[in-house]
Amino acid sequence: LNMLDVLSAKEFSEKGNRVYRKIEDLEKPVIAAVNGFALGGGCELMMQCDRTVAALDSHIGLVEAGVGLIPSGSGCMELARRASLKAGDGDLFPHLKPLFEIVATGKVATSAEMAREYGFLRESDIMVMNSLEALHAALAEVRVLNAAGYRQPPEMPIRAGGLEAIASFRRAMTPTHEVGHISDHDLRIASEVANALCGGAIEAGALLDEDRYLLCEREGFHRLIGSPETQARIRHTLDTGKPLRN
Repeated sequence: LNMLDVLSAKEFSEKGNRVYRKIEDLEKPVIAAVNGFALGGGCELMMQCDRTVAALDSHIGLVEAGVGLIPSGSGCMELARRASLKAGDGDLFPHLKPLFEIVATGKVATSAEMAREYGFLRESDIMVMNSLEALHAALAEVRVLNAAGYRQPPEMPIRAGGLEAIASFRRAMTPTHEVGHISDHDLRIASEVANALCGGAIEAGALLDEDRYLLCEREGFHRLIGSPETQARIRHTLDTGKPLRN
């Protein structure tokens, strides 16, 4: 990748954040209709909508780790928010742990039911059996919410896993790294995922706003996109359609 490509990728990640903010500022409900694939930025866009209607056989996931990157358009922030809401005042780490494993390995849910299990879909999101009904159901849902006077809830602070959770994730990866099952660059990518998912170098339990998480995502993405290892992964995937282990 040349410098122009790197700069374009960084600009794209910043545009992703701006798109998310525009969705958040809309006064009307925004509904996502998923039929087929919602991967990477598509998954992030879907998660920021007020409601999702997904065909049962949809494939949904944050796949950026496969090309040496991390989600940079609100994916980690939104998953952190959902973990914080589930944990309430309880232990946050058990809710962050499965999300970290899913994002760091680029797992894709191969059905809407699995996407709900992975945290990409909420309990309030809707699954339809017939893929041809997804758009129709989404249009009906937006009409219902609009008629009911739906408004997006106010932004609430997200409780951070912070340095304590980041350290726990790194300790868990060390044995796998030492025996060579993951490379140095795999470890670096996973560390950036942990940082973005946990709110960065902050005290565990700190209440952070969305902008802090979005900044962690962008900074991690920028650090990785500039590395030779990630650039080699991207180039190899574009050329062959297959991931590169380096």
